[in-house]
Amino acid sequence: MHESLAELSGVRLPLDEYFADFQQRFWTSRVPVSWKFERQQVFAEPGNQSWRAFNNGDWNHALEILRERRPEVADYENRLKERGMEVRRARVVEQPISGYLMWELNSLKIRQEYGGRIRVVQPDAIADLEKDEILPEVFIIGDEAAYRVLYDTDGTANGAILSTDKPVIESWLRFVGRVYESGEELSTFFDREITGRRPCHAA
Repeated sequence: MHESLAELSGVRLPLDEYFADFQQRFWTSRVPVSWKFERQQVFAEPGNQSWRAFNNGDWNHALEILRERRPEVADYENRLKERGMEVRRARVVEQPISGYLMWELNSLKIRQEYGGRIRVVQPDAIADLEKDEILPEVFIIGDEAAYRVLYDTDGTANGAILSTDKPVIESWLRFVGRVYESGEELSTFFDREITGRRPCHAA
């Protein structure tokens, strides 16, 4: 890890323990703003019905499922608002845009329409920190906990590393806050780069 960004080390949590720990900390956090930094360009989400349709090449069905989930997304975002909470997401997008990201950005666009705070970050904004390796996926809950999410080689989540070290969390808060502020609102990026497009393999 680059010397200006603290290494995110701590307790290794299996996937189920990560989900449980995250839910407990997130919904009881005393700090209203949490942050998500997404770097990888391809993931596998076998538990997501829309992703499975996309992965099978059925683009129209994948989008249809996303539309059907609008009430669920609205309920989640309303729950955050009622509690005075928000999640600010910085999503790195490389060119050419991967098929996975075309799908994910369609999903995130719906979330933004219901109040989600999402910005697209260009790779050159983080290039100085990626001279040796790409940055990890990180979720930061207030100033209380940071999770480095871990993945199998196919991009399926398999757990996380939890850090509660304040200086480490503060280092990542500064970084994610900076790249978020430098990013472009998802809506304008989506209109310019995603609207009307579909992955090459999709029918």
